[in-house]
Amino acid sequence: MQKIVFVILHYLAIEETVNCFNSILSNVDYGNHNIIVVNNGSKTQEDSARLKQLCNGAEIAEYIELATNIGFSKGNNAGFELAKRKYNADFIVLLNNDTLINQPDFCQVICKKYEQHHFAALGPKVICKDGSTDSNPQTAGEYILYKQVLAGIIITIKYLLTFLNLVFDVHSKNGAVHECKLQTSGDVKECKLHGCCLIFSKLYIDKFNGLNPDTFLYLEEDILYVRLRNNNLLPLFTPELEIYHEEDAATDMVVTSPIKKRRFIYKNHIKSYRVLIKEITRKAML
Repeated sequence: MQKIVFVILHYLAIEETVNCFNSILSNVDYGNHNIIVVNNGSKTQEDSARLKQLCNGAEIAEYIELATNIGFSKGNNAGFELAKRKYNADFIVLLNNDTLINQPDFCQVICKKYEQHHFAALGPKVICKDGSTDSNPQTAGEYILYKQVLAGIIITIKYLLTFLNLVFDVHSKNGAVHECKLQTSGDVKECKLHGCCLIFSKLYIDKFNGLNPDTFLYLEEDILYVRLRNNNLLPLFTPELEIYHEEDAATDMVVTSPIKKRRFIYKNHIKSYRVLIKEITRKAML
């Protein structure tokens, strides 16, 4: 039986983390899975004590605590590397703490989809708290326009022209990005996956130690998509897996002012776009 390790990244939103943890513990019926909870610098004593108690009460769980908030990618990578080195995981599931798994055969579907498609990264149907499904990625027009506008603000004309040319080359296929609509009844290959739940197989685990570590927050899905394409690895979406997602729980607790939240979003998007451009440029130089 293949080893599957769930990694939950925690920061401040303690109730969401507990609920996510319990949803795996109570609902996933597999027999060879583990849970790693990564406390990403949430320094409240209540958080630490509660999460330690939570993990100590479950044989399959492990708790690690980071000294500071090192961001989404690096925080996830701490759990990813532990799952890889200590548990020799066949599959690693990176989960936002504001997600819930209510599907007993979640792990069995992962194994089945790997046998069918040999994916490197797998994404599930994402159901929002209002019951709607989160549709991703955007159409080619929306996707490229969004990046053109921000790229034009943060980089020079030279970089902008390079970026536009490379985006069309890397992100388009016959003029359009695969639009991974979550109401689809079948699997979709070569699509950008939702970052709230990313499932990696050995094809990815053996090659990388997690996500690109150079971002703090935002665009991880885009950067992952380019990384997969650069390395001829398959991203796959399947509606046979489902998770529930309440967006921005931790961000909303950290940044309560609308103005400060907007600044936080813009600042970190700018940093992440620079990383994305480097990843795309890497493809052009191969």
